[in-house]
Amino acid sequence: MKYDAHKLLAQQFLSRLEPDPEDVAELKAAKTLIRNTIRDAFTQTHQSVTPDQHGRFFIDESKISPHLAESIRKLDSSQKEALRQTKPKFAPQGSFVYKTANSPCHAPPQQIDFDDGVYLPTDLFEDKPIVSKDLFFKIVNDSLIKLCDSNSGWEFDDSKPTCERIILDNKKHIDVPLYAIPRKKYEEMAQAINKSHFRDASMEKKLLDSKNVFMAMRNKEHWIKSDPKQISQWFIGNIMDYGEIVRRISRYMKAWRDYVFKKGGPSSITLMACVVKTFEEQASRGTIFKNDSEALLCCANNLYSQLSSGVDSPIDETEPALFPRNIDDDEQNIILGKASEFGMLLKSALLNASSSQEANQKLLAAFGSRMPFIPSLITTTAAAIVRQSKPRPQPQPEVKNMSGG
Repeated sequence: MKYDAHKLLAQQFLSRLEPDPEDVAELKAAKTLIRNTIRDAFTQTHQSVTPDQHGRFFIDESKISPHLAESIRKLDSSQKEALRQTKPKFAPQGSFVYKTANSPCHAPPQQIDFDDGVYLPTDLFEDKPIVSKDLFFKIVNDSLIKLCDSNSGWEFDDSKPTCERIILDNKKHIDVPLYAIPRKKYEEMAQAINKSHFRDASMEKKLLDSKNVFMAMRNKEHWIKSDPKQISQWFIGNIMDYGEIVRRISRYMKAWRDYVFKKGGPSSITLMACVVKTFEEQASRGTIFKNDSEALLCCANNLYSQLSSGVDSPIDETEPALFPRNIDDDEQNIILGKASEFGMLLKSALLNASSSQEANQKLLAAFGSRMPFIPSLITTTAAAIVRQSKPRPQPQPEVKNMSGG
């Protein structure tokens, strides 16, 4: 490598990718409000469904909406009791958990988002939640719609099949996916942990067995097994193996994506999987990346071939591929073309540029105006200096004439 841009990347570029602290504070405050609203909604639902001494259930419609009351009436006794026992738990997921969140490059349409999973400990029947996901959606939807109505500028969006979305403004939103987990198993494990006098903020997540986590899909007739905790464990495990550089390179790759694609492009998980695969291949050769500049060049150079070959889920290869997914051939070809251009730009910047100024300009072309122009932070590598050095002429040794006269 001719030029080392590590200082420019790690000291300057990364700081420009940090989400606005005010936006983060607003997201955290909204998350707390959303959680309290959902808790209150389930509490009101519990209070509206009460059994008499004969086991028959009375529904108090003054506490819930008419369409929710109608749905509850259709439940049998075991389902009504399961609903009364369901108390939501919460666990954040996504880029804020991985610590790979970047500020939007084009806002709007891009937004910074916070993913907050709602976990519903409930009874199971034949390995599926006993209560319909549609009922849970109604409880959550009703409460969040009222919340949005009472907060100026907030918008409720239920168009995604995997979650509810609260749009706070044109820069940020919160996604709220719903999960079901087995109540009895959860309670047994929670009791065991309490007896051991051990508890921390991540206890709820530690209790979840990935085989028993079901995500509610709006466009499906059933729940699907899906545990976001597995992605977090996989990514953090690779950071432990290869260092924080994995997190930084993932953020650079996402920054490239957000600059090149105002909408769409390879998903964040796809880019993270590609980064990790490159680090694994490097480790298999018995070498490690010296710095961010070297690692980014290699990841950018590999991206086209990785996407062309298809990117499998790093958690379960039997799951649908991460890439391509839900895109047509035209969009796939556009993404591949941009990935190829990205690799060539990084080569042009770090291998072939004639000066640090030109190298910096090439990086600007790859990442946009968020990339600082500070050529003094781009240095020539020691190997390049050696290659560029002209050999110094050495004096010829003096050879005495030893012949006799």
